Amino acid sequence: MVRKVRLVGCRHCGYCSQVVDCPVGDPLWNREDCVGCGACVPACPYGARRLVEVEEGPITVRVDGEEVEVESRWVEGALREIGHDVDAPCGVGGCYACAVRLNGEVVPACNSKLTEGDEVETEDVDGKIRVVSGFQPHPVGGVGTPVELKDKPGYVEAACFAHGCNLRCPQCQNHSIAFGAAMGARMRPEEAARLLVGTAREYGVNRVAISGGEPTLNREFLVEFVRKCREYGGPDLRVHVDTNGTVLSPDYVDELVEAGMTDIGIDVKGFRPETFAEVAGIDVKGAAEYVDGVLRILEYLADEYLEEVFVGVGIPYNPELVDKEEVFALTDWLYEHLGEDVQVCYLDYRPEFRRRDLPLPKYEDMVELEEYARSLGFRRVHAQKVSVRR
Repeated sequence: MVRKVRLVGCRHCGYCSQVVDCPVGDPLWNREDCVGCGACVPACPYGARRLVEVEEGPITVRVDGEEVEVESRWVEGALREIGHDVDAPCGVGGCYACAVRLNGEVVPACNSKLTEGDEVETEDVDGKIRVVSGFQPHPVGGVGTPVELKDKPGYVEAACFAHGCNLRCPQCQNHSIAFGAAMGARMRPEEAARLLVGTAREYGVNRVAISGGEPTLNREFLVEFVRKCREYGGPDLRVHVDTNGTVLSPDYVDELVEAGMTDIGIDVKGFRPETFAEVAGIDVKGAAEYVDGVLRILEYLADEYLEEVFVGVGIPYNPELVDKEEVFALTDWLYEHLGEDVQVCYLDYRPEFRRRDLPLPKYEDMVELEEYARSLGFRRVHAQKVSVRR
């Protein structure tokens, strides 16, 4: 069986045509040529795209020199058919963690078309590539930006955004980057670092940041990117990584610090697995593993690197997604396990993407969260109050 995308309730908004890197052209108007990669499915703001199975004959391709018959019409699907373990965390062609060579060209397996006679190579592939965009000065920074810089006039850092994410947050605050790869440029780490450091110099700031999407999905790219930022920017440059923390491990953190990371901001999507699952758009079992892993990484950072790496923790808040008692409980845990020197940022999740029905958080609620963290003894606390109602 072959997969194809079918539309159910499509509003012809054209959003997919703008953000999706579709292997057959426009995902709205070239549907009959669909290869079933599914890159457009998470990108639809109305959830109007479904993958269905249809009857088509097999094709013959070569994988690592061996001729095989497969039914799938995209590379990742074909590799899975023949028993290859494919790590494709973003599924939209943004992170290149699943990079292969297709007819000699390095491509992401997750959204690359496969046709009769194609040759796929999975070994010794240089996958230090990502789709990146943005490259702009930022006036307030992110979760890993010290709060004392956020209130200063002017810009505080230069930021870029890595496309693709392993989560499927229905209210994603940066959905065109998380779920699409068409609006960025395919770049190697040295190219992205040179452009970002150049942006920082142009605007007179000594901080650079990479966010997303999820920047940690392609480890080889990110470590080399951080290293090149340090090389091009010099010893005084602050290098800031904003992440959901779900991919990090102690040895990954060690490698980033060794490469030159000086600041990290980690968003904790929920303290309870059920909340994390709802916020992140994943199943509860996977959410439980992520919650445990993210909290362990925060403890590791506090135990090993708090004197040399600035650590910020982001906590999303919207009354429809998480109640204040859970936010208070997470704040208590952070103070007990990480101490007063970790920065706490409360994020006012606004109505976005598939959750345009969400209410705006109340200004008074954000102030209450901020005051609670201060009452515990945290030295740096910040509550976003941009998308709020008074």
